[in-house]
Amino acid sequence: MKIHSFESKNSPNNAFSRGSCQSDRFRAMLADSIESMDSTGSANRPVSNKGLLCLGTVNLAVPTVSELLYNSPYKKDCWKILAKPANAGKLYKKIAPGTEIFLDPTTLALVWKGNGGENHTLETSKPESSTPDPSKPVASASQARAYEGGSPLTTAVRSFLGKAYSQMDCYELVVGGLKNMGVQYQGKGGLGEHLMEKAVNKGFAYNHYLNGEGLVAASGKNLYQKRIFSIGKADLEADKVMAEMTPFLKDGQVLSFSSRTRGHTGVVSKLNDVWTFINSGDMDNNLAGANGNMGVGEETLKEEVRNWFRRAQKRGEGVTLSLGAMDMEKLARFGSKRGGFTEKV
Repeated sequence: MKIHSFESKNSPNNAFSRGSCQSDRFRAMLADSIESMDSTGSANRPVSNKGLLCLGTVNLAVPTVSELLYNSPYKKDCWKILAKPANAGKLYKKIAPGTEIFLDPTTLALVWKGNGGENHTLETSKPESSTPDPSKPVASASQARAYEGGSPLTTAVRSFLGKAYSQMDCYELVVGGLKNMGVQYQGKGGLGEHLMEKAVNKGFAYNHYLNGEGLVAASGKNLYQKRIFSIGKADLEADKVMAEMTPFLKDGQVLSFSSRTRGHTGVVSKLNDVWTFINSGDMDNNLAGANGNMGVGEETLKEEVRNWFRRAQKRGEGVTLSLGAMDMEKLARFGSKRGGFTEKV
């Protein structure tokens, strides 16, 4: 059967511009990050691929699979397709320039020849074996089943489980997840620049929106917010807020905590019918590794809410919880369309 194709919208290359943030590590995140890639990769044209739709070719102008999807007739279902179990765990970051990407219209599986498309390879390619990273926690079979069908953001941040806090704090975790989804954060026209410009234009410090609440305000919508000015019985009040917030919870939402002296953010997920919280910080109830470490882990959401109420009570502070959902249409404005390869999906 003939492989169908359509024209992909290629955008001209522009260089990233420099930005700044509250830490040296974040200055690096906002600085030039054009990665040097081998541009000699050739397109591998399949001999026979029945019923597949050719989305186009990954190249410097269109560096991510998500952008190819967004420029296709499947634009409105772009993020739903990436979240399909058939597309989970694929090595998008290792796709070489010049590789053609195909979509199976029946299963919505993304397909390419070799290097990363091993779950659904082309008929002419050979599946590659992958070796698990021993430094990262490995999910059990039941956990793997529970993860199927997770949101794009949850899938993206889960890849960072086990990473040290010194390498990725809570805000960088959420940003890293967005970048893994193909969102441009640093550089000219990126989400980070947008957040800083928005703050300055409103008369705030440039880093005012560089937090979970700021990300949702710029590219999402608020679903639930609760401010507690004074905390009496921490666990009782935490459980009451958790019960009030639960009807609004969905996999992939961004939840932020803030008090007068502290702030924290992460991504809501679900494991075996229990709401969880993927975040970077002190691990007290880690379901994905050891406790007592500072790093990225997945904790029981109920216990994380309790911990925040207990800490705020000890400091004599109130606490605010803000729950929001990322809007994929708004995020599409910050797609990686300016030359250079960034984190890819």
